[in-house]
Amino acid sequence: MKRSAYSQPAIQWAPAWKPEYSETIRGRSVVILPDNDPPKDENGKPHYKGQKHAASVAADLLRVGGEVRIVEVPEGKEFPIG
Repeated sequence: MKRSAYSQPAIQWAPAWKPEYSETIRGRSVVILPDNDPPKDENGKPHYKGQKHAASVAADLLRVGGEVRIVEVPEGKEFPIG
């Protein structure tokens, strides 16, 4: 089985996931590590932006026959970018 890695950091000002991204990894196994956003925004309202984005990307990958797993990062842990 061929293995490869792809990373697409999703930061607030970056473009959203595009369907053509899924096409480039059609039919592959993918692990998504959502951003570990605090569960509440600055006004105290829940948002779960990282988890919502992960679910959206997963749905698009499933559309093209991918196998998707979402792995939640423990609270307080972040993965460095770069």
